[in-house]
Amino acid sequence: MKIEPVTQEMINSLIIASGGPVPAMISGLAEVDLERGRGVLNDNGREHCLWTKDGHRITVTVATDGGVIVAKSKEPDEEVDHGHAES
Repeated sequence: MKIEPVTQEMINSLIIASGGPVPAMISGLAEVDLERGRGVLNDNGREHCLWTKDGHRITVTVATDGGVIVAKSKEPDEEVDHGHAES
């Protein structure tokens, strides 16, 4: 998986796009680990993932209509090893 840098500004934009602070808290966006970066799940630019500080994966999908779908895993991501995603 390719990992790209992620900034707080990017997360803030995603929080707004996902509907604001309450959905962001539910989906874990308020707890994103900026040091891990952003995983690129495919080459079309529509699917990425982020990780919370406790290792849960947040999958972000940009719909064809421009909407954003954000989902958080129930369990910590097995691809995360000692605080870093595999690349």
